[in-house]
Amino acid sequence: MISRAVPCLLVVLSAGCALLDPSPDRSRYFTLTPNSNVDAGERKPRRDLEIGLGPISVPDYLNRPEMIFRMGTNELHPLAFDVWAAPLADQFKSTLARDVAVLIDGCEVTTYPWYPRTFDATVAIDILRFDVDDNREAHLVVRWAVRNGAGSSDVPARESSFSAPATGNDARDAVAALSTVLGDFSREIVRAVLEVAVSSRNPGAH
Repeated sequence: MISRAVPCLLVVLSAGCALLDPSPDRSRYFTLTPNSNVDAGERKPRRDLEIGLGPISVPDYLNRPEMIFRMGTNELHPLAFDVWAAPLADQFKSTLARDVAVLIDGCEVTTYPWYPRTFDATVAIDILRFDVDDNREAHLVVRWAVRNGAGSSDVPARESSFSAPATGNDARDAVAALSTVLGDFSREIVRAVLEVAVSSRNPGAH
């Protein structure tokens, strides 16, 4: 009886040790970073504009903590240990807001949802793609529309695509490339917002 009980006891003790000494967490947590390489020529003259950023829709395949790599045309590969430190939708919104605020000196960017108020321009965004492919290239595809402060609904939506190479094979290189394409998108937003805002404040301007 004793000889049979010893193996069972060893199993129980081993399980207890595993619970007390779990394997180390191999996860790595990443954040998007705002533009840090805006030169003086890119920064627009000071404008006291109020910009509403959102709503921003994110495709379902990005609503998960793991980073996603695209393998070929139709296969998506989540990385088990490389994850976003915060929901990607929130990071996309906050990073884009900071990029726009840096590019337009003096502007105030409010992210959706917001209390009823008047903006010089609002930007609605549908993210269609935001990932890195097996060629180590980051891609951002968005459908978006800029409306004036009156909320004009007759503004046609536009679709834009951006890409940037990742400098290496590591996930941190992929995140840096994704931050780059997001910065490129912010520049396009700024050009459109300034055009709409100026037209809204000066209806006769062209």
